[in-house]
Amino acid sequence: MIPRPATTDDVPLLAHIHVTAWQETYAGMLPAEVIAAQTIAKRTSFWRKAISGNLGRVWLLGNVGFAHFGPQREQEWRACGYPEELYAMYLLRLAHGSGHRLLKAAYGPNGQPFTACVLTQNERACAFDEKSGGHILTTRRERIGTTAISEHVYGWHELRY
Repeated sequence: MIPRPATTDDVPLLAHIHVTAWQETYAGMLPAEVIAAQTIAKRTSFWRKAISGNLGRVWLLGNVGFAHFGPQREQEWRACGYPEELYAMYLLRLAHGSGHRLLKAAYGPNGQPFTACVLTQNERACAFDEKSGGHILTTRRERIGTTAISEHVYGWHELRY
């Protein structure tokens, strides 16, 4: 599979991957009701706005994964020299092991330093981030809806591969 930029035609696929990846990834890490709140309808609306509004770069890996980069949303990290953010990157379980190819394509040849937030319990994602050159900038308490979570904020100055 060769990563490619997503288009508006890919919105239903992006929604499907997003919801399915949440179900596969966060079972046992987040309450079932938080996972169930990620619906196809919500994700379709989100991806339609993101793609049509040019809200960052969205790359697809076949029908099994996506990565979404954009401008840094947090002033603290912009001030620390991280002008971009990896908003989300999800792969379906059957595509685990393909993330480096997707991340490299989405980062692009002119990629800039970036951050990404990862649930501390998601050991697979944390290991991937560290292997690809990310280092923990901080660990903080956040909320997904009413659910308290702990997340690492990783920072990259460049990809390691």
